Amino acid sequence: MNEVKRYFDASQGRLLYIGSEATNEYWDEHWATDKFEKALKTKSYFVSRVTKRHLPLGSRILEGGCGQGDKVYTLKQMGYNSVGLDFAEATVKQIKSVAPELEIVLGDVRELPFKDGEFDGYWSIGVIEHFYEGYDPILSEMARVIKPGGKLFLTFPAMSRFRRLKSFFNFYNKFEAQESSPKGFYQFALNVGKTTEDLRALGFTVVEEKYFDGLKGFKDELPLIKPLVQKLYDSRNFFARATKAVFNIIFSWMFGHSVLLVCKR
Repeated sequence: MNEVKRYFDASQGRLLYIGSEATNEYWDEHWATDKFEKALKTKSYFVSRVTKRHLPLGSRILEGGCGQGDKVYTLKQMGYNSVGLDFAEATVKQIKSVAPELEIVLGDVRELPFKDGEFDGYWSIGVIEHFYEGYDPILSEMARVIKPGGKLFLTFPAMSRFRRLKSFFNFYNKFEAQESSPKGFYQFALNVGKTTEDLRALGFTVVEEKYFDGLKGFKDELPLIKPLVQKLYDSRNFFARATKAVFNIIFSWMFGHSVLLVCKR
């Protein structure tokens, strides 16, 4: 990805990240790896832990924007009837060649090829923030395909307490709103309060809200120490993983890069 610059959109209370545009070609390149099968078959403990708390085994669950398909694979291995959808064509083809047992569909989260009320659950992990024109069509489709009483598991980069503090003291460059997507637009860090209101307007009730990935939110917002903390963040040794886990438990409430919203339809 190109160097990322961030701007604060005061009208919506959110950050804009300008770097590389999140096109389907970008995602095909992003997900490409010579160890694709290993990546696909890596268990997602985050998804498994959250899903088990809210939905019984056998539930039909869609992941909209499934990337490499690892969460779809995790859910299927657990005993869920999981389905993945993505618009990155080469990635979808690769998943089907490596794991033909998975139900993977090429499609657009703004216009889902599924029936009304078809799913007991819907996972959306870091998707809605990539659409400059807004996430309304995506949320509307979520509301359409999730059956009454079903659950939406929604994550996105968020305006953490620390980011809100920085915006209050004008640490970010200001963004002047414009209709068309600025060149290089990658994503937003969204206003959680506004997104919650938009979900409620569609009939969802938020039953759980949790900030996570505190170390990423910490390092990305403090550029002077980022090079040092980045080494810890990227490391896979036991000490680094333990340190990250402890930091995330203690400080995600303040620095969390992303938020999880669990919503009942």
